[in-house]
Amino acid sequence: YSVEMYIANSIISSIAKSEPEPFEGKIYQLHRLKEVIDGDTIKIEILDDDWIKEGEERPDSNLISIRLMGVNCFDKWDQTSWLEAKRCTLEFFTYGKEPSLDEDGYIILEKLEYRMKVIKRDSTDRLLAYIVAHPKYSYQEDDFFNDGEDLSLMLIRDGLAIPSINFCIKDNDLEYFQRMFEYVEYAITAYNDFSYKDFDSIWCNEKLSDEIDIIIDPY
Repeated sequence: YSVEMYIANSIISSIAKSEPEPFEGKIYQLHRLKEVIDGDTIKIEILDDDWIKEGEERPDSNLISIRLMGVNCFDKWDQTSWLEAKRCTLEFFTYGKEPSLDEDGYIILEKLEYRMKVIKRDSTDRLLAYIVAHPKYSYQEDDFFNDGEDLSLMLIRDGLAIPSINFCIKDNDLEYFQRMFEYVEYAITAYNDFSYKDFDSIWCNEKLSDEIDIIIDPY
């Protein structure tokens, strides 16, 4: 089962349309986060009342889960790769340093400017979002990804995630198709670099077939 066949089958997946919510497409700057759950999921405080479903109350914890767009990392069943992806995501937010905590126990994001673009809510009430880090004062409002470090792309490049095509596609929006192709391009490069060399990589031959066999569609 080749990488090219996996990509082709993923692209053929159907695109489900749904009524947009007010926050879809909005960009939020992140100043702190509560927890890195794993390589592709974090928890942050609720920054927008629109994130709370109509008819529901704000949770006592005031927290919500954010799921990265465009990628799947290994889950806990592969403990080594799961821990490595989690470590890599934490270091993305701490600039490779020990986390600094505020008085509420949140990790302070202080070295770079972190922003997320929320795309939609999934069936488990997580928000699906791209997350990008920029050097301070360099962000350009008209280009979310420009000159920034895309966390999803970084995980693919480092051999810790595979593209999940259904995450990238939303209602035939050209912007996300373009992002999809960039993820796939980096994934093929990572596959060639890591598949025979690094047992912790998601592209290691012993692991690749297991990961591809899972259901890719997250909704």
